Amino acid sequence: MIVEIALMLSIIVVFAFVGPILVEKGKAYFDGQDCQTSIDRAIQLHQAATVFSSKITCPTQEYSFAGTDDQIKASVADALEKCWSRWHEGTTSAFSGDGVFCDVCARFAASGNKKITGMHQYLRDTPAKKGGSLYDYLSTPAGEIKTAVPDTFTTDKQQAVVFTYLQYVDSGVSGAGVRFSRHDEGWSTSCTAYPISQQ
Repeated sequence: MIVEIALMLSIIVVFAFVGPILVEKGKAYFDGQDCQTSIDRAIQLHQAATVFSSKITCPTQEYSFAGTDDQIKASVADALEKCWSRWHEGTTSAFSGDGVFCDVCARFAASGNKKITGMHQYLRDTPAKKGGSLYDYLSTPAGEIKTAVPDTFTTDKQQAVVFTYLQYVDSGVSGAGVRFSRHDEGWSTSCTAYPISQQ
């Protein structure tokens, strides 16, 4: 009887510590699934840009500039790859008619004043999940990712990973891009993204 009670108490203690971790991981998984489902459904419906944007339920992922230089570069690279992937690398026509759409996929909170260098080389040296290097994966036909991701940046300002899709039917221009830029460079108010892949 004492052994059974001790075993039951041990299980309760383990769940008290592990339970919240499992709940948080489960929530993150389902948030990611809800986001992807909302993107795919909105693309399938192919409605006007204003309606399209109201259908997207993707929370902005929060990151910090914590760790070594390589850990920070890994976090930025991971956020860029996830953002570009969830938007199907900008290869699908997102909505009907003319418009511009932005998704702030990830935000990096300012922390200290560390200077990070060599981001382009890090992207060249890091394999993408879909093959090749992250540098090539994130580049578009219109330009290399180096124009949208700085090679050197500091951690003293909030920065974000932003996906942008634009489409102008009459002129035959549409495209997409992902970028990493400082908060004070207007990512929250401007939907201009470079490079934009012309389709």
